[in-house]
Amino acid sequence: MSYNILAEMYLNRDYLTEFQYCPRYAVELAYRTPLLLKEILGYNNDILCLQEVGRELFRDDLLPSLEAFDFEGHYREKGGGTAEGTAIFFRKSKFRYLGQHDILIIDHLETDAGCVDILQKTYSNGNFKEAFKRNFQTVQVLVLEPTDSPGHKLVVANTHLYYYPTASHIRLIQAVVAMRHLHDVLQIYQQQDGKSKVSLVFCGDFNVLPDSMVYEFMTKKQTRGDHTDMQTIPKDQYVPDMCFSHNQNLASACGILPYTCYTELCQDMLDYIFYDVDNLEVERIIPQHDHEDVQQYTAFPSVVNPSDHIAQVCDLKWK
Repeated sequence: MSYNILAEMYLNRDYLTEFQYCPRYAVELAYRTPLLLKEILGYNNDILCLQEVGRELFRDDLLPSLEAFDFEGHYREKGGGTAEGTAIFFRKSKFRYLGQHDILIIDHLETDAGCVDILQKTYSNGNFKEAFKRNFQTVQVLVLEPTDSPGHKLVVANTHLYYYPTASHIRLIQAVVAMRHLHDVLQIYQQQDGKSKVSLVFCGDFNVLPDSMVYEFMTKKQTRGDHTDMQTIPKDQYVPDMCFSHNQNLASACGILPYTCYTELCQDMLDYIFYDVDNLEVERIIPQHDHEDVQQYTAFPSVVNPSDHIAQVCDLKWK
């Protein structure tokens, strides 16, 4: 599961401008938390990747509640003093924890030797540099070993990229840094045991559309400097030849959907489960909500749906 559960801090901030169609009582965390837990547990997943997880919600509600259902949970807070982040839960009866390799993207870009080329390109424009340095997104990474398939290892990554509409260049660099780091993590575990299959599942709210250069980068393994997204960035932050690549064969497990976020202001596909097509295949996808149900209470969140996003859920199996 990949699910942006809508942090309380953003809901309260945006209520008057974006969520007035939802009754005030239904946006309170005390009302939404039981709905979130019922939904999350109802899908009967083994791995949960959640975004916009408030610090107190994780500590006081999600962790103790999900621990009672055999889950182990790990939390990674965003940088910059933001009291929300990402969380990964996994069933202890199904997976064994091998390690955690989280990064703060801006720190990794500036300090990791493997990102020197990305850093030079990004910081070649002073305005781009300053815009990028104001963002504190993270990539949370857990490495798991299935208890019934010891010949496999699974790298599970979880992120929430920058949201601003004209920041496609920032999201691209964030995705490139993330994939560079994940390549290194995959290499570490592959070298530990050359006989094991080490596979990647990368979940998150990427805040990009399926025709974006970030989606193209993730699924086509490279970027094009002439992508139309480059026309939307501020002119004073433009950097030519934004061309990068990676070597992972990834696809969107849930395919292309009409939307994964549905408010009055946004009806777009923003959330993805990218999976390693060399070692994994999709067995089943949980169907999306009927559109009539989504519109029943105007939009999300509502009295029956606790988030403005829709959970992405699928079954993956080893090849």
